[in-house]
Amino acid sequence: MSDVLMIGGGVIGLSAALVLARQGAAVTLLADERPGASHAAAGMLSPSCEGIHAGVRALRSLGRESLELWDGFAAGLSADPADELDYDRSGVLAVGFPPRVLPGDPAPVPEGIEAPGAVLLPDEGQVDPRRLLRRLAAACLEAGVSCVTGQAGSLICENGRVAGARSVAGDRHLARRTVLATGAASLDPTVSLVPVRGRAFLIDAPPVSLPRVVRSPGVYLCPKAGGRLYVGATEEERPSDVAPAGLWHEACWLMPALRQAEVTATFDGVRPGTEDGLPIIRRSEWAEGLILALGHHRNGVLLAPLTAREVARLVSEEA
Repeated sequence: MSDVLMIGGGVIGLSAALVLARQGAAVTLLADERPGASHAAAGMLSPSCEGIHAGVRALRSLGRESLELWDGFAAGLSADPADELDYDRSGVLAVGFPPRVLPGDPAPVPEGIEAPGAVLLPDEGQVDPRRLLRRLAAACLEAGVSCVTGQAGSLICENGRVAGARSVAGDRHLARRTVLATGAASLDPTVSLVPVRGRAFLIDAPPVSLPRVVRSPGVYLCPKAGGRLYVGATEEERPSDVAPAGLWHEACWLMPALRQAEVTATFDGVRPGTEDGLPIIRRSEWAEGLILALGHHRNGVLLAPLTAREVARLVSEEA
């Protein structure tokens, strides 16, 4: 029997499993091989913009608190986070937002961007989520996490307490505490999540080289290592064939030279949203022994260090 069964292998599940294992817990990670929201994310570390986007001030506060943890979190994964994780905190340029709503100073608009002005959001930035996921998975193995491939089908409950989970294949995984970090799906019947589809584009040879992330209310342009450009992202609570075209139109309005660019890859993921826009990081109200780390929507990467810390605290309080 494990101390902790972590269900979910995205950035939240991996980060929390790693922190728990490094604190001495025997952790089993149960995750299937299907790509989730983390694989399709841009890796934005920009709480200022995300708080406005969601319309939730508390979300911005959470994001800022987690952003302060990111340097240490990245250093704990790599001796050279900038190279290995494409980790960048050189700031985000915000354009097209209402005046004086973002906490930054006026900055020059980069060449190739059509905007009347820009605001530099200092210390914000991005990380490559696909590189991050690979490094987190390797670090979990190094820390002794037992990684099991499989999809959780149901929770095992005994006398009002969760004692683990049963996989779709029928395997039982028992643990003293169970953590749900399952993205847009929840095995807790009292938790309702809102699946929001997000689609984005990758350009290997963008016509304009950006010095840092550029963010407008409708689109973000994330320059990645090797000269690539990530263009994201749609917000689709219902399937929409026109949403990607609308995103591309918005991106081309912001960077007109994109009209001649070739899209080399597309990303498609389902974000786990909540009714109030805030993540769910707490004990379950349904059964004892169950901890929830759900509903991070488009902020899973940003909130990973804070969520991992809070999950570890909740686990320790139940010990």
